[in-house]
Amino acid sequence: MKIRGRSIFVDTSALILFLHGSCNDITLEIFKLALEKKCKLITSSRCVDEFIFKEMVLIAKDKYGFRSKTISKLRRHPKIVMEIGKKLTNVIPQFIKAYHIEILEVKKEWVLKLPELMQQYGLFGNDALIIRAMQSRNIEYLLSSDQDFKRIPFIKMIDAL
Repeated sequence: MKIRGRSIFVDTSALILFLHGSCNDITLEIFKLALEKKCKLITSSRCVDEFIFKEMVLIAKDKYGFRSKTISKLRRHPKIVMEIGKKLTNVIPQFIKAYHIEILEVKKEWVLKLPELMQQYGLFGNDALIIRAMQSRNIEYLLSSDQDFKRIPFIKMIDAL
């Protein structure tokens, strides 16, 4: 699979796997090429939002020992959320900038198409939104660990695991 020079949509799962060093060699190669501006990584504002949220949960589990009901516990401890936010304030923007990741803004028209895409492909809404974002830019390649995308005929999925 030729990656050099390609535009690749990056799902939240791939961002997290890469950031935590849990991805496969092809994912490492893709991010290396993006760092060198030899391929273009694109994601959506929804994926970045989900990325930040999942990072918050992972930090809460790791640093604060929240093992169950993490979200409920975080709601009761806004100071911990503030501390995590402070940490992520430095990490996330630098990560996005370093790898030259373009962030597509979610459009109203995309959201209104989600039920149709869910029906057509049997995807959850957030995954259907990725499809719609990819269609908006004619992107064929998707870096993800979500196996549901393999059943979408016009997507060339690159497994991040």
